[in-house]
This record gives sequence, structure tokens and C-alpha cells, in this order.
Amino acid sequence: MPPLLTALTVALTLLADQISKRFLQDASGPLIPGLVSLRGARNTGAAFSLLSHLPWLTPLLSGLVIAGLMYFLIRKRPAGFTGFAFALVLGGALGNLTDRLRLGYVIDFLQLDFISFPIFNLADVAITAGCALLIARILLSKEGPHA
Repeated sequence: MPPLLTALTVALTLLADQISKRFLQDASGPLIPGLVSLRGARNTGAAFSLLSHLPWLTPLLSGLVIAGLMYFLIRKRPAGFTGFAFALVLGGALGNLTDRLRLGYVIDFLQLDFISFPIFNLADVAITAGCALLIARILLSKEGPHA
């Protein structure tokens, strides 16, 4: 994936995340009845509110992961599908780190109605989708995980 397209994917992911949080942070009500509701929440920890008792650790770990992703993207310049997946993960990680540094917590607003699951946001969706794409790439690759 060309560096400009990678940067654009990261920027659009970050922008969509921050705009959605701005407008949906206090939302409440069904989005897709029976499937997804809007419910604004503050998450002071990492995924599933882990490490909420150590507020300094989550931004530090996030920053290290982001630095590693940026180094990888700049140095290796992964192509196509793989580059897009890494760009989604980086954009989502930047979105949540932006909240942590600016607010001291992450704004979540999407709640699944059909199962008991933590409330999440678009950054989380981007990170999960990027990781799922990377796993699919590895599992479907004819040449193994290094292709």
C-alpha cells in the first residue's frame, strides 16, 4: 500500500473515531433495535476496563504499541490488504490514545443488545477489524505468515 494511502487510512480512521465520540458521547437509545444501542460511557482502563487502577500504564503501553506500528509501517511498507489492516489498527489506537491524553479516559458509546459485552467505540471496531484482517491474511496465505 503506498505510504500516502496508508496515512490517509490512518487519518480517516482517527477522524471518524473522534467525530463519532464528539457527537455520541452522551447518546442513549437504540441504533439498530435488538442489535445495537447507543449508550455513552467513560472507560478509564484498557480493553474491558482492565488496568483502570493504573491510569498511567494504559497510555504508556498504547504509546509503545503505536510507536511500534509506525516503525513497522514506515520501515516495511506492507502492501495491499496487510497495509490496510495495520493502518486500521494504528488509526484506532491513535483514536483511543487521543482520548486518554486529552480527557483521561476513553469515550465508548456502542452497546450490543443481543449479548453481554462491554461498551465500545469506532476505534475499537477499527482495531478489531484490522486484527481480524491480519489473522485472515495469515490463515489464508499460501506462503505462510511472512507473505
